[in-house]
Formats: sequence, C-alpha cells, structure tokens
Amino acid sequence: MKMAKKLICVALVVMLVCAVAGCNNQSAEDENQEAAVTLKVGTFAGVSHDACKLVTDILESRYGYEVEILDFDGNTLPCTALKDGELDMVIGNALHWVETFCEQNNCDLSMIEPYYFYTPLGIYSAKWDSLDEIPQNAQIIIPSDSSNMNNSLLLLEEAGLLTMGEPTTTDSFLTTLDIAENPLNIEIIEGDITSSARSIEDVDAVVAVSSVAASSGNIDPYSYLYRASQPGAIGFIVRTEDISSEWAGYISEIIASGELDEAFNEVSAGRAFLCTEWE
Repeated sequence: MKMAKKLICVALVVMLVCAVAGCNNQSAEDENQEAAVTLKVGTFAGVSHDACKLVTDILESRYGYEVEILDFDGNTLPCTALKDGELDMVIGNALHWVETFCEQNNCDLSMIEPYYFYTPLGIYSAKWDSLDEIPQNAQIIIPSDSSNMNNSLLLLEEAGLLTMGEPTTTDSFLTTLDIAENPLNIEIIEGDITSSARSIEDVDAVVAVSSVAASSGNIDPYSYLYRASQPGAIGFIVRTEDISSEWAGYISEIIASGELDEAFNEVSAGRAFLCTEWE
C-alpha cells in the first residue's frame, strides 16, 4: 500500500513537471510570435527590387523580421502608401525627389543613412549614336514629375541641347515653359519615369535613370549618349518617426558594413552604382 502511494506521488510530480515545462515552452513560443515583426516594403521591379531583397534577406535571417516586398508601377504610388501608413518603407526614389514629394504632400519622410546606391540619369536613343546626330525637330521624352523633369531639363542643358532660363513655377522647379533657347526645335514629351523608356523606338531619345532604362528591356544602360555628372542618392525611405526604430538601425548597419557590396554589383549589372563607389 505504501509502495502504491509512493508510485502515485512520483507520477503526480512527473506530470506536474511536464505541465510546467509545457507551459514554459508555450510561453516561449508565444513570446517569439509576439516578437515577430512584419515589415512591408514598396519598391519597383528591377534593380530597386533586387537591391532591396539583399538587405531584407539579412533582416529576416539575422534579425528575425518578416518582410513583404511589394512592386509598384508608378513613381509616386509607393511613397503615397508610405505616408498613409500602408507601408513601413520604400526604396527606389531619389533623395531630392523624396524631399519634393514631402513638400507637395505635407508629409515627413526621411532616407536612412548611409544612402545605398545611385541610378544616374542619362540620355538614350535607339536611332542615334551620338548627341551630334540629334536632328532638327527631334522628339525627346522626359519624366513628367516636377523633380525629375527639372533634372532632365538641366541634363539636356548640360548636354548642349537646350538652354534653360530661370524657373517660373512657385516651387522653383524648371518646366518646359522655362526653355530659353532650343536651337534644334526639340519637342519635349512628358511621360511617367517608370514607363516612358519603353517608348524609345518611337522617338529620337528618352531621358531616363539607368535602372529604368535597363528594366525597359530594350535599352543597354551603358549605351547612353550622355549621363548626368551628379546623380541623386537612393536608399530606404521611412516615415521620420521610424528613423530611430530598431529595424532602421539594422538597415543602416547592413549598408554601412559593406558586406553586400559584391552581391549588389553582381545583381545591378551596370543598372546602378553603390554610393561609396560612384566617381
């Protein structure tokens, strides 16, 4: 009888220990589930997507974040979703463009430092091999948004195709109305920066960033007739309130470490260039 009681006591102790252990394991699992953070990133197909994934893969494997990458077709859509709280970050827009977007949309976005890469603005043509061949009454497509239009017109001026006057808009950006001299009587056609390069066969030239040119499928990013001497930096854009977040700090560390430089150069294939390596 005493032996039976002892066996029952031992069994109860074992069951109690297992129950406590099970509770502890469940608590640990619950804590891990609570700790898992999902980040949504907006970007564009092509080099921006590829560069984004290099960083977010490390966020997932090293730091335990879950990352969802969403590709957009339209230059303003990702940052609009970011300011509205639908995304946690965006990558693909240049810094100056972001600053302009914030001014025009009364929002507060910032780019994580160090900045990641450049996609230089260039003049591309499927019909002509040099700027000297651009004919009278040529048609050239440039981006329609104010920041990139401003930069495109300055690029055409730098290339010697136009002379620009002072900006007449209230936001101090150049438009086609500010062309002072147009010796070739070039017709400037405005189009969305993410898609206009696809029309290169229909016009004499297009102005596009190298990544968009490459992503169009019919432009070699190295085949530019002229390229900007000072391209705009691209990096991860966040709401300014999140710039000091833990995950933003990890992104900064990953880019600053240089551990992705070789992989970036492989996937970019001339479509973009690291900020640390641009000359």
